[in-house]
Amino acid sequence: MPRRVISILGSLLTVSVDRYPTSVLDIGSGTGATALALELLNAPRHINLLGIEPSREMIAFADSSRFQTRVTARYQEGSADAGTLGRLPLEAFDLLVFSAALPYHFDEWGPLLGAMGSYEENVGRMILVVEPEAKADILDSFGRRLRARGWPIKTFCCHDLPEAPKRDDLPLRDTQGVWKRIGSPGSAPPRIWWNPPDDRFLIANPQPSWPLLGESRMALADRLHGAAVWRATAAPPTSPTHGLDGQIASRLGGRPRPSSR
Repeated sequence: MPRRVISILGSLLTVSVDRYPTSVLDIGSGTGATALALELLNAPRHINLLGIEPSREMIAFADSSRFQTRVTARYQEGSADAGTLGRLPLEAFDLLVFSAALPYHFDEWGPLLGAMGSYEENVGRMILVVEPEAKADILDSFGRRLRARGWPIKTFCCHDLPEAPKRDDLPLRDTQGVWKRIGSPGSAPPRIWWNPPDDRFLIANPQPSWPLLGESRMALADRLHGAAVWRATAAPPTSPTHGLDGQIASRLGGRPRPSSR
């Protein structure tokens, strides 16, 4: 499974039991890892996602590889430190994801916190911040400022993530195909990882008033593990079930994923 997908999916499974967001603002959306992580939550109805990303190349990649079974995603240029949030209707989103979105030496806390508001104004909203260990000071600073505004805070690291997403590998064949189609001169192709990156996590309001997922965290973990065991014991290496479509179908309860092309 792609490393950033493990981080985001694992962090959501750490705190959200039987609940799911319906509208997501993904700041630092990159190649669309948050959209895929939400797809794997197996929510009973569509989740709408707006991705904010400064790189046009990343946006092109995310647009080409988007998943539509349970997540409708669209992307636009912007960043956390460019006043983007102040121009968006944040009240329309019940999950804000900052995925390695805060640059080193970030100091525009006033506009950022002003746009997000206090906890009393946002009891139905969760904020998820994912940053590499090298930016731990920024994560800690963010957490202190959110606490001062009344937000309940939970922090943890990659070693605290559930085991199921880490052990159930998701090959990147389809993602590599997108990389080849859109062309990225001089860039390295996507890679496959079995472990999450060395990330740290901050979750503000870890128990938001979201709709029920209808499937417990344990049930999702069991299905992920069952899909991995089935592929390892029942399907030969040349079987189509070892491809990306078969693996995503397993995670979605046997329903095939529409083509992203």
